[in-house]
Amino acid sequence: MNIDYTVGEVELSNKPKFKNLHKVASSEDDYKYLLPTYKEDTICYKEYFKVLSLNQSNQVLGYTLISEGGITETCADVRVILQAALLTNSVALILAHNHPSGNMNPSRQDMEITK
Repeated sequence: MNIDYTVGEVELSNKPKFKNLHKVASSEDDYKYLLPTYKEDTICYKEYFKVLSLNQSNQVLGYTLISEGGITETCADVRVILQAALLTNSVALILAHNHPSGNMNPSRQDMEITK
C-alpha cells in the first residue's frame, strides 16, 4: 500500500513598506498603525480580525488579516493566529478587531476570545 504523506505548506510573505520599523508603546500606536490597513468603504459595516506581529523591541514586523466577517461578528481561529506568529518569528502579538456599531465596550464574545 502506497500512502502519500505530503502535507500542505503555508507561506507568508514579508514586503516591508517602511525603512524604519514602528515601535508600539500604547494602544494609540496600534490604532495609528492598523487604521490604514482597513478598507475605508467597508470598515463601518464589516468586522475584521487582525494581528500585529512584534519583535523583541516592540517594533511592528507586520500585520495579518485573520478573518473578515459580517456586520456583528468575525471568527478568530487560534491556530491561524499562532501560525502567523510562528512564521514571522514574532516575540509578541497584538490582537485587534473593529466594531462596526461604534460601540467601544467589549462584547461577551470579545471577552471569551481574550481569555
